[in-house]
Amino acid sequence: MDSALVISSALAVLFLIFVSVYFLKRSKSSPGVDPLVRACFGDRGKAARLIAYELKLSPGLSEREARSRAFSRLEKDRSR
Repeated sequence: MDSALVISSALAVLFLIFVSVYFLKRSKSSPGVDPLVRACFGDRGKAARLIAYELKLSPGLSEREARSRAFSRLEKDRSR
């Protein structure tokens, strides 16, 4: 009876560790989610407005470069 309790306790601990690691990794690196959208807390409209602002400042930019600049500007503004 004691060995069954030890084994079930060990399995429960291993399961909790696995679940914790899984959710920690998942929350840090959400694949498929744009870093700018993630920085805007999921607000795609805000991300689009920031990109549009960068394109307005420099009309010849590619969308990719505008997105990168918007992300950099957002980080810079938040660090003030």
